[in-house]
Amino acid sequence: MGQIQKWNPYLVVAARVEVITQTEVAPAGTVVKVHRSCARHLGKTYESLYALGVDGRFHYVGSKRLSNYMSQLQLYNEEDYNTVPIPSYDIGEEDCPWCGEIGYGAIFCPPCNFFCCYGKVNGDTYECAYSHRGPLVQRRMNYIGRR
Repeated sequence: MGQIQKWNPYLVVAARVEVITQTEVAPAGTVVKVHRSCARHLGKTYESLYALGVDGRFHYVGSKRLSNYMSQLQLYNEEDYNTVPIPSYDIGEEDCPWCGEIGYGAIFCPPCNFFCCYGKVNGDTYECAYSHRGPLVQRRMNYIGRR
């Protein structure tokens, strides 16, 4: 642990919980961006922002719309961006800036290999913007964010 990896927007991190201190990851106050997709609006992406506190834990501070999907995807593929792991126990309730839905973290859609908001949750099933459906499954998964 402690190594910073290059950003890969399609990387799924193995489910595990690790204690991460602020000295291993980044200095306090560092804002980390986690890429998400709106389930209701096709092609609308956003970033959930987490700030590293002095207590060594990440805290959700808000979400920001990304205006141009392709340019933002290219931005994420740049080699000079470093990634930071966010432990699953630091993930909080997030709001989607496109549809306004609120949910705990985001839903992983295996066919898309991407995380989407709670915009099309019905009971115990989800649907992504590409109409993939599946059961809601609670997983303890570390997220990968970009500084």
